[in-house]
Amino acid sequence: MKRQALFIIIFAVLTAMFADAQTTQKGVVYRYNGKKPRTPIGQVYLKPNTSANGVLSNENGVFKLSLNNLSMGSRIGKVRVTKQGMMVFNQQAVDEWSVRKDPLRLILCDANEFQRQKKHLISIGERRAKEKYDKELAKLNKINENQSIKIEEYYDKLDSLEKEYQNALKHMDEYADLFARIDESEVDTLAQRGIELFNKGELEESLRLFEKGNYMSKLKEALRVKAQAQDMRQLADSAEMLADKDIETYTRSLKAQISTYKLNNDWEKAGALLKELADTLGSYEAMEEYANFCYKQYDFTEAEKYYQKCKELLTNKESCIKSSDLAFVYKNLGIIYDKNQQYKESETMFKEALKIYEHLANKTPGTYKNEIALTQKKLADLYTTIKHFEESEILFKKVLEFFQKLENETPGTYKNEIAMSQHNLAYLYSELNRFAESEALNKATLEIYQQLAKDNPESYDPYVAKSLNNLASINITFSQYEEAENMFKSTLAIYERLVKDNPEAYVSSLADIQLNLGILYLQTKRYPDSETMLKSALHNYEQCTEKNPRYLNII
Repeated sequence: MKRQALFIIIFAVLTAMFADAQTTQKGVVYRYNGKKPRTPIGQVYLKPNTSANGVLSNENGVFKLSLNNLSMGSRIGKVRVTKQGMMVFNQQAVDEWSVRKDPLRLILCDANEFQRQKKHLISIGERRAKEKYDKELAKLNKINENQSIKIEEYYDKLDSLEKEYQNALKHMDEYADLFARIDESEVDTLAQRGIELFNKGELEESLRLFEKGNYMSKLKEALRVKAQAQDMRQLADSAEMLADKDIETYTRSLKAQISTYKLNNDWEKAGALLKELADTLGSYEAMEEYANFCYKQYDFTEAEKYYQKCKELLTNKESCIKSSDLAFVYKNLGIIYDKNQQYKESETMFKEALKIYEHLANKTPGTYKNEIALTQKKLADLYTTIKHFEESEILFKKVLEFFQKLENETPGTYKNEIAMSQHNLAYLYSELNRFAESEALNKATLEIYQQLAKDNPESYDPYVAKSLNNLASINITFSQYEEAENMFKSTLAIYERLVKDNPEAYVSSLADIQLNLGILYLQTKRYPDSETMLKSALHNYEQCTEKNPRYLNII
């Protein structure tokens, strides 16, 4: 009898322990239908990293996740979502999922339609960027022809214009992705019409409609009503509820307007509206979004100012001191200080970010490992810059080992990250004159990029070219001129192909390789070949100077 009672007690304790170790989180999967209401989807597979097994949503779209070692408020981490022909529409929200009382919401959309829409938006944005660039360039050249500007000022403005244009192209994919993910069912009818016009290419009319919406004034009025509602006890609940709904609608409509400005290359208007939104809402999310925008526009002073505001807001909330948001802010401040050559401050910020990510990773195993690796990579880059090579090598190796481990667990997923990590370590070894080790890593990097380029040449051919160029340079160090020539020629062939499709992006890289080959032929006393190649490089550099005068130094 005693044994039976003891068995029951042990069983009860183990059951309680198991219950504490597992948390059940409900959620619903929906199909995105544009302006129309969303509809539930069944047979969607979901598997968080913190779960041993995946689950399928039922015919009503409902799913239940069994999460290990997570408590209320804990971040769920990366979630694998699979449904043939579909992709996650609300990706940012999914990335921020945490354990909560309310059901999680997962929205899927048609993958092919999304990519078609995104490609269309990129073409609109790139066309608008080129029109704006050509217009400003013509104005600048006219001023120069009239001798109304000093030569130094002319080239400064030319360089600034080129930088703005290249920056627009650099972020066009990101801005198109954001615009394509605007949920039309969550903005008002005027904003819906504005989105529709923008998709048709009627940019000016689209922007006119957004500005007519006067969403910032409406948002401020909704915030005023909410504040007033708190003092009106008899009407507080209904008034505040309506005000909250208005705040959410006008905020989403403002974000749609901002996305339209971005794709239309109206950077000043986008920045001004983001800043006003951040100052009006005073929320971490709004201030972080404006800080991120400033960072991408190379306005590091303003970015630092608003990241600092984010830091102050988060550290004033005791519950958020160890939050991933604060780690993100520390990391970005570290990057800004690095760019401003404030290396001591940069190191402090990166270490603070790492401390938080490591704390969170220990608290919820299986999460934040990726953030730790990326922050270690930034710190390693910093140590390379300030010539702390020993610390840099240790961190680069940690990052490489981490991604290799993930690749072993899920083959084919982290090849690009491994290649980038090997490239960083190879560069460090070149700086230390450890050329044999650098060569081995560059060869491994090249092999990965060649594999990736078979399926996606548009994305990975430039990386194949860079890896070949790095190996050729090492071969020259070893006086292996024939091998170096072959690799330079392979690199040349890639850039010649890339230039045909996108001359503005790759003509300078083509000129660099022609210069390298010309110098190699000069070293090996093949003077006619050297002359031909150097003339080709000169011709291409002259093309570059039309857009950016810094190439005059090379000429």
